[in-house]
Amino acid sequence: MMPSVLEPQAIVDWLGRQRGAHGYVVAYSGGVDSHVLLHVLASQAELLPFPLRALHVNHGIHPAADSWAEHCSDVCADLDVPLQVVAVDVSPGPSLEAQARRARYAALEQHLAAGELLLTGHHRDDQVETLLLRALRGAGIDGLAAMPPGRPLGVARLARPLLGVPRAAILAYAEQHRLAWIDDPANADLAHDRNFLRHRVLPPLRQRWPGADQSLAQLAQQARESRFLLEELAIVDGLGRGATVSCDLLRELPDARARNLVRAWLRRLDLPMPPRPRLRQGLHDLLAAGEDRQPELAWPGARLRRFRGLLYADEGGDPPPWTIPVPWDGRPLQLLEAGVLHVQESDGGLDPELLEAGLELAPRRYGERCRPEGRGERQVKKLLQEAGIPPWQRMHWPILRDGNEIVAIPGVCVCEGYGVGEDETGLELRWEPV
Repeated sequence: MMPSVLEPQAIVDWLGRQRGAHGYVVAYSGGVDSHVLLHVLASQAELLPFPLRALHVNHGIHPAADSWAEHCSDVCADLDVPLQVVAVDVSPGPSLEAQARRARYAALEQHLAAGELLLTGHHRDDQVETLLLRALRGAGIDGLAAMPPGRPLGVARLARPLLGVPRAAILAYAEQHRLAWIDDPANADLAHDRNFLRHRVLPPLRQRWPGADQSLAQLAQQARESRFLLEELAIVDGLGRGATVSCDLLRELPDARARNLVRAWLRRLDLPMPPRPRLRQGLHDLLAAGEDRQPELAWPGARLRRFRGLLYADEGGDPPPWTIPVPWDGRPLQLLEAGVLHVQESDGGLDPELLEAGLELAPRRYGERCRPEGRGERQVKKLLQEAGIPPWQRMHWPILRDGNEIVAIPGVCVCEGYGVGEDETGLELRWEPV
């Protein structure tokens, strides 16, 4: 249960119930919300089971950004809390606020260690604003669930210990302890939808219905529970943890449950949801197209494609060209954004001694041929087709070469003369496209 009032002990108790945590990091902007959270935890530091530190992201957008960073450093020094200031570059443009948010979370994620909890100052008023904004934009259950109390963030987790606390309680705490905080002028700009809701819509709403915030926060909680149950239904209907979904499975389900399974799958892949009408028609078209077709459903930030009875999902667009500028030494690696090469010992497979010769790892080339063990000379294109690799992945598939000779194709074959015997230990190469 989230704390519903600002009681320091309740916040500490809530943090103590977060499993797997090994450290606490406050995302400290200098504003009143994060300042109060930082002050509460610093005052209770002796009760915290793990160390406390803070991160401040300097976006460099406002002329006073550097002085804000200095203010945060002074506050943390007074509270005896270690602070790390991270500067980011945000390109000017029409979606400056969204770009700043993406840059901020990317920077925060980069500076978190495994097991740390990133703590933000989001409170109940923020939750209400988020719910209303998403409802007005036509969101479904996912949108009405608003902000979760926590979620994964890279190797760490994000947590919102003040999510049940009203902003009035936060301000009262700040005034009681005579805290000095930063007021970002952008928070008063009514051109932003959130600010318009905060200053023009919600005040008369609360005056007419004094319990509006509590009711809307409860609605968000109920929506989260409904989404959890829909996720469980998707698992019952056959949702696995693989990178694909069976078209036959989706065809067997009622339309609403098939769409629910796809949405649950996209959430697991951390991809944005398509508009509901687009998913309704697009999924029908994907499943109904002839077997000789390769249909596609795309929307901003994601794409679904069908191949050999399976749906594949990705972020859209093609991965950039990649090369390995030095000889590959046999270690598992990620090739830019194209995918990840996994290497493990196995019975049979590639001869490990070949790695001393300085093999090259690079994408396939047009017209290449090779001799898989025991199969005679074959076109690389045909081998990739026979292995069931979708056509959009084939041109980015890595090929291991010794000069101009193909040594192995990860996940497909080892070529004649480059493998070990059946009773010998070799290397198995597996390619996982992103």
